[in-house]
Amino acid sequence: DNKSGEASKGLLVIGVDATFEEKWNPFIAESAYDLQVLEQVFAAVSKINDKNELVDDAGSITYEEQEDGSVIYTVKLKEGMTVSDGQHVTIDEYIYGLYVRADSSFTGPSALVTSDISGVKEYYYDDPNYTEVVSGFENEAKEKYSTENIQFEQFLEYAKDTNLNGMWNGNPADDGKGNPWSQYIEGEGDNYKEALAGIDATNADTVLELLAQVEFDKYKDSYDTETWYLDKQKSEYASGNLEDGVDVPEISGIVRVDDLTCTVKYDKINIYADRDLAHRSGSGFIAPKHHYGEYEKGDVSKILANMNPIGSGPYVFEGFADNIATCTA
Repeated sequence: DNKSGEASKGLLVIGVDATFEEKWNPFIAESAYDLQVLEQVFAAVSKINDKNELVDDAGSITYEEQEDGSVIYTVKLKEGMTVSDGQHVTIDEYIYGLYVRADSSFTGPSALVTSDISGVKEYYYDDPNYTEVVSGFENEAKEKYSTENIQFEQFLEYAKDTNLNGMWNGNPADDGKGNPWSQYIEGEGDNYKEALAGIDATNADTVLELLAQVEFDKYKDSYDTETWYLDKQKSEYASGNLEDGVDVPEISGIVRVDDLTCTVKYDKINIYADRDLAHRSGSGFIAPKHHYGEYEKGDVSKILANMNPIGSGPYVFEGFADNIATCTA
């Protein structure tokens, strides 16, 4: 209410003593502040109460352990929910979200390929016999790209691909703090100062290579080159398998039961699985398929780029300006 006591007519203004990341998309939002806004716009299957317990919200999640050690989760939505544009919500919206997160092109948090859902890795790699190939990548990553074994040639490959994990900004004259990169390099020792004198300190490629040498010699343990290489190989393998068409069109562990219900099978017990499936920070947000759109397996980029949030939560997103998000009931 305002000072006069007049009702605000359903207006919700959210401002925080921080900076929003402005990721107004339920698939890619990570910041607690962005999620604070999106939870007004999107309903989630479950929420966390003040005792840190998972409780029902837009639906419920239950589980049943199987004799073979697997666990089957049942997600059931409430009847009668609609998106703010009037369309009815079904379990297809929830399943849609799972498949987006299981796609090999998905770049947001809570990627399903890291889960133990039956068939999700076969779907991600589009190969029912992916195990041996991925095992080879893991061995190669450890042998050539672990901090114990990596050589400078491989580290330079990493540096160029990741801009030294974001450290390098591509501008030899300004390190982001108003100083030339040469100042940082010289400060690491006389041998690097001498090397700097022998190159063109205005050339971005040569400066990056010398900077990479500094980081390799002195700080390579601070860089996770092994995971970078492994993730890169896995991603290229998955996308390559789609070039000849889709071989694994469905995730075997996700089964639609009826308009409001589905089951999700985990191959083994995971104490966080219910939260991963039902809470807002996992796969719990229900995003309308008709708004975020169809996609071809291997490319969910248009879905992730959609910053016009529409959901079945209590509020409608109206806009963002001056670090303030505005929603209406």
